[in-house]
Amino acid sequence: MTLSTIKVAVVDDQPLLVSAFSALVDAQPDMEVVLEAVNGREAVDRLSARARAPQGSTDLVLMDLRMPVLDGISAIRELRAAPATAPVRVLVLTTFDDEDLVLAALGAGAHGFLLKDAEPTTLLEAVRVVARGGSWLDPAVTGTVLAHLDAGTGADAAQPPTSPSGPTDGAVPVVGAPSGPYEPLTGREDAVLALVCQGLSNARIGERGRGLSSGQRQLVALARAEMIHPQLLLLDEATATLDPATEKTIVAASNRVTQARTAVVVAHRLATARRADLILVVSDGVIVESGTHELLLSFGGSYATMWQGKTS
Repeated sequence: MTLSTIKVAVVDDQPLLVSAFSALVDAQPDMEVVLEAVNGREAVDRLSARARAPQGSTDLVLMDLRMPVLDGISAIRELRAAPATAPVRVLVLTTFDDEDLVLAALGAGAHGFLLKDAEPTTLLEAVRVVARGGSWLDPAVTGTVLAHLDAGTGADAAQPPTSPSGPTDGAVPVVGAPSGPYEPLTGREDAVLALVCQGLSNARIGERGRGLSSGQRQLVALARAEMIHPQLLLLDEATATLDPATEKTIVAASNRVTQARTAVVVAHRLATARRADLILVVSDGVIVESGTHELLLSFGGSYATMWQGKTS
């Protein structure tokens, strides 16, 4: 996103809060309130109409959750499902830190979650971070996301949470890891992941992340990737420096993250390459073979030779 003015929509069923949030945002030199709405239905309809109008784009929506007519989670889901409004970033701003609401909002496609008791400076920083493509979690709900990350979303996990007005239509929580035994997060890991949830880069986290192991850093990176909903994910030697046990954990987590998007995986380990839908064999910067694992084995070429050497 360029450094142009951030165009913000404010959605809340309390007119006084709409006025207060709008006044705060409008007072910033880099922000402008372009739309106000008092329920999710009005927000979706007006944002859709605005998206179709010439130069009518909206960068970010401050979205309340518990509203009449159409609740915030359902509104987020509709915005994300429509091509015209899918690019709009959504920062949830609510009074409630209920676990089901947090996970349902993230699962519906929200890019950030902030409680209304946050300091004004925190709200403005969150708006800037999310509008630029980052993510933000209120420290009060970070533990919920971490617990969900540790618990996993396998077949034995709890069913997806419901929105305040009904089922989530199959929406799944945004952040999750595959089922399996994990060591609890240490205080340092918790702190670093909390900074990640606030949208900080590795460089800004700095020395507070240096004490993490390679595997722990990879899990944090995968959590960051899952939260920003990328359409394309590049994993470059994600398991190259890991021991077998840690590799298994990272592979399982990366499988979860790549399920709903296109992923390009750079790997020397054939066990990693084998899981791909399409394998490109590169030699001296040139693609020499391409196909599935089974097809490449049938060719009897470079890939088959490497695979036979691995299994012999």
